Amino acid sequence: DTDRFKMDAKNNWINPFSCLRSKDCWEPDRKISLAWNWQHGYFNTRNVLVNTDPFESGCNGAPFCFINLEKVSESSALLDLCWISLWALQADAERSKDSNSVQTWNNLPAIFVNRTLGQLSGLIDDKAKASGVFQLGLDCAGETFSGMKATSPFSDSVMLHEMAAITLAAAALAKCYYEQRDLKRAKIDPKVRLENWRRAKCFFGISSLSLQTFLKASSRRTTRTPV
Repeated sequence: DTDRFKMDAKNNWINPFSCLRSKDCWEPDRKISLAWNWQHGYFNTRNVLVNTDPFESGCNGAPFCFINLEKVSESSALLDLCWISLWALQADAERSKDSNSVQTWNNLPAIFVNRTLGQLSGLIDDKAKASGVFQLGLDCAGETFSGMKATSPFSDSVMLHEMAAITLAAAALAKCYYEQRDLKRAKIDPKVRLENWRRAKCFFGISSLSLQTFLKASSRRTTRTPV
C-alpha cells in the first residue's frame, strides 16, 4: 500500500504496483507511462458466459458477456490481457492430473516471460524448450501478446513494452498471493498443497522477471510519453 519508498534524500522511488491502482502515483512525475482504462480486474474464462442460443436473453443478444464485475476499476489498459494469460497457465496445470517435472516448473517463468514480453521486444527465443502440458497455455499467451503489438494504438513501442512488463509483474504477484493464501488453509490435501506451492513459486518468478524487464527498459530511458 506504500506509494513511494524513500531510500535516501536523493532517491524517492515510486512503488510500481501502486501505479496500477492510482494515477496519482505516477502521473505528476511521469516516471512511469501507463495507458489507463476500465478493466474487469479478475478476467478469466470462468467469468465469461458464451451465448449459444440466439433467443437466450442472458447476454442481451450478445455472443458473450462478462460476469463477476465487483472488481471492475480503472487500471493499466493491459491488466485483463496479462491476467488471462496467467490463467491460461493455471488452466493447463489444473487440466493435467500427472505430476509435472520439477525442472519444467523451474523453467516455466523464464519461458513464459520470453513468450509474452519477448513478443513486444522482438527478442523472443523460438528455440525455447517444449513445456509439456503447459505448451497450449504458453502458445495462447504468446498469441495474446503478439496481438497487442499488431493492433497497438501506441506509436511508442518502448512504452508498450514497459507498460506490459510492469502490468504483468503486478498481475503475477497477485496470483502468487492467492496461491499462498490457499496454502494457509488448515485442511488441505498434501498433493493440492504441493500444487499451490508450485504455482505460487512460478507466479512469483514471473513477477520477478517481468519487474527486472521493466527496470532494465526504464533505466535506459529518461523521458516518458504522456498518455
